[in-house]
Amino acid sequence: MLVKPCGDADGSAADRSTVGPAPAGSPALRAREVWERDGGRGVVQYYLRRLPRPIRLGPANRAERRTDAQTTALSLVGFVGALTCLLGADGAAPWTVISCDLNNFHLVNEFLGLRCGTALLRVVASRLLDAVPEDALVARAYADHFLVAVPPRHDPQSASAIVARLDALLRQPVEIGGEAVHPSATFGSAVHGGAGGDADAAAEALILAADHDLRLNKDRRDGRQHVTGSLEALRLDGEMYAALAEDRIAAHFQPLYDLATGELSGLEALARWTTTDGRIVPPSVFIPIAEGNGLIHALGDQILGEVERVLVRFAASPQVVVHVNVSAVQLSPGYAARFLQRFSHDASILRRISVEVTESKQIVDHDAVDVELHQLHAAGIAIALDDFGTGYSSLSRLSTMPATQIKIDKTFVQQAMEGGTAVLEAMIILARAFDLRVVAEGVETFEQLRMVERLGCDLVQGYLFSPAVAPGLLPLLPRTIASMLTPDARGVS
Repeated sequence: MLVKPCGDADGSAADRSTVGPAPAGSPALRAREVWERDGGRGVVQYYLRRLPRPIRLGPANRAERRTDAQTTALSLVGFVGALTCLLGADGAAPWTVISCDLNNFHLVNEFLGLRCGTALLRVVASRLLDAVPEDALVARAYADHFLVAVPPRHDPQSASAIVARLDALLRQPVEIGGEAVHPSATFGSAVHGGAGGDADAAAEALILAADHDLRLNKDRRDGRQHVTGSLEALRLDGEMYAALAEDRIAAHFQPLYDLATGELSGLEALARWTTTDGRIVPPSVFIPIAEGNGLIHALGDQILGEVERVLVRFAASPQVVVHVNVSAVQLSPGYAARFLQRFSHDASILRRISVEVTESKQIVDHDAVDVELHQLHAAGIAIALDDFGTGYSSLSRLSTMPATQIKIDKTFVQQAMEGGTAVLEAMIILARAFDLRVVAEGVETFEQLRMVERLGCDLVQGYLFSPAVAPGLLPLLPRTIASMLTPDARGVS
């Protein structure tokens, strides 16, 4: 139920619901008529400072501002007023506030138009109302930011369940402007401590705490949430749901070879997306989109399923390790536990998996990431720092990550052929100082192969040996590249 503010300035009762009468005993029926005093001015001003134009909070048209002009939800003023009333009626009640921010809403406005953006906001407001208890408050605070307040009669511990329900309902596709749009959101929540006191301050603190939690969640879980806009990105965002369900995003595998023996030593699992019309979508395009809409977790699970099948296929070759790329967004608390649980039926598999992490500005909480990586490493999983040298703090991370190898980005291999090998040699010396193995990526010519052999790299991969291939083609991969190696390149007689 959508509860409106408790009373008008003249003391007359306001319409308290857009759905029906408030339930018997509802705090809305006995709440004090104080919301007009300042209309939750502190919280309102906090949000208004984030808008592009200042909005006056004069006494005129207060009634109109209690509900949002574009949706069926409360306005921010109406939400703060109602919450203040309800907290004032029972200051010890543990109300829960959930803050909700749509992901990549700007793409809809930019490429489908403002009218379509408004239509999507109405759909979101309607779905939020459908997903929450009848006596909850729902508001559109500003732009694509929504607030939900859940009454104390619901277990505060159920906030996570409500968020999960909101998330699932929001993700249902909707056709807007001739395009299939799949809304998604980032959430934050906070529970009123029930200490009583000033209701206005309590309402403000509760909303700000939920908003702060949302920002933290964006930082540590959805770090690359803001996708550079294009109509193609919007379409791919919508198509990705069906692509995952129909296995059109699948794992291909590129071989890694040991330069000491020439033998096949590993396979890197790489996601490949083929659209219904046969186009290949590069990972550099769809991985950020998956991180933004939250599908990166489902995508990761799907790739791991194929990895497990490949490991079973190569059971007779225990030296073959499968390398799995893990996004910064995936490395949230609990990732390691879920990963290990997936392979709990056969712990020996873990020793044949290497997790590759790309150093990124998107990793906000390095300590939390390291906790997850140390758990994986303790279980026998190798840890590789991928694209070494391209991250903004790769050097400092070597001393804290439980890394067992570094993968030198192909750009350094290519540049070494043109401008000298000093940088490449320095990277290899640094790796040796940390007792790390070195993988040279992107080797495409015999000249590059000779160079990385001479410099002392341990492993090599690239198009010179094979591109990434579908699982069905793995038996065709060469098991050795010994004939391509120079016997004396590493001092071998």
